[in-house]
Amino acid sequence: MSNEFTQQLEAHHKMLVEEITRREQKLVVEGEELRVLQLKLESVIELMKAEGIAPATAHRHFLEVAHDHLLQHGRMHYVELTRELRDAGVFIPGVKPEANLLAHMSRDARFTKVDRGVYEVDHGNGKRKHGKREAGAKTKQKESM
Repeated sequence: MSNEFTQQLEAHHKMLVEEITRREQKLVVEGEELRVLQLKLESVIELMKAEGIAPATAHRHFLEVAHDHLLQHGRMHYVELTRELRDAGVFIPGVKPEANLLAHMSRDARFTKVDRGVYEVDHGNGKRKHGKREAGAKTKQKESM
């Protein structure tokens, strides 16, 4: 390899490392800002509940609301479901609410994955994957403690 080409590669490497570092730092800051906003939203919901004007879904866990939403509207992709729940005022915590909802649904026996990213309410038709826990079931680790 030529000396000039090697220098170009090293310069490009340095630039990429700096860009990745800059973006990682930006994500940390944005993640902290998101968490502050989530805490503010939780506080506002609590104040609304105290005043008797809380959103209809504020007192329920987001997974319960997702279950009811799927019962009413049928199967849906988890990203679309997250959007519809948030549009309805449902608070889904986390930096990536879609991923949080997906993680909860994939572990809950009330939901069945029917296609890539698409879930519906399990109506007891046997399509549920093995290994899913029943809603509210404890893990073996927790039981042994």
